[in-house]
Amino acid sequence: MAGGMVMEKKLVLPVFVLERETGDMNVFLEIDQLRLHVEEFWDVLDEEFLFWDIEGSRIQFPKSFLSPSSTNVEAEPESDKLNLDEHISSFLRRIGRVITGNSIQDLLDALK
Repeated sequence: MAGGMVMEKKLVLPVFVLERETGDMNVFLEIDQLRLHVEEFWDVLDEEFLFWDIEGSRIQFPKSFLSPSSTNVEAEPESDKLNLDEHISSFLRRIGRVITGNSIQDLLDALK
């Protein structure tokens, strides 16, 4: 991760995903769907995607996350919620959605 220092924490859903190349955002509400995405893109995960949990923590996935019994991720100790909000707002503007001030709720509504 950018800051270098990470801590292990239990995953808090939903998880927000930014596809770096396109700027597209997605939300995973269920851990099984997230685990399938992480597994599918494992080889390029860190280069092509950024992940945040609902608390605004930037997260990465250790190899152990692919185990069905694991819910631990690696997170930067400082919140990155402002960056998350910025990416969500940019994505919502690009797809023509109105931003009401709660970017996370606006994204959840847009992706329904």
